[in-house]
Amino acid sequence: KRNYEKVNTDCRTILNNYSDSLQSGGVISKLYLADLRLDSSGNRISDLKSYLESLILNNNENELLIKQAFYYIQKCKVSLGDYASAMTGFQQIIDQNPYSYEGLVASWDYASASLLLNGQGGSGGGEKENFELGNAKENSKDNENFKMN
Repeated sequence: KRNYEKVNTDCRTILNNYSDSLQSGGVISKLYLADLRLDSSGNRISDLKSYLESLILNNNENELLIKQAFYYIQKCKVSLGDYASAMTGFQQIIDQNPYSYEGLVASWDYASASLLLNGQGGSGGGEKENFELGNAKENSKDNENFKMN
């Protein structure tokens, strides 16, 4: 079994004591995932968002750490249901990194938050099912045509 509490503690220790390390940016993703797994009421994610905001304020010289913290603040906002604010943050990341992997990932997260904001997130609903059935019908027609030829 995974020990998310230990991951949380270790990540915060690294960020508090070695925030100028090159590895500090990568620790934030692990911290986010650990808190996401442990969170049942939104309290942990809310605390993490505040922690990451203070991390940015206290480490204004570490660009990698700031970028990672800002990105995961947006992820926290999505987890807390603050979709519009998260979309604004993701758009800022896209604008600052238009031709990079960071911009691409932020665009995916923007699209995901947009769907959640518009009430289309979750299990997919009927549209996906109809789309898949439509594809199955098309595939069976293609198979029939293939057999005839």
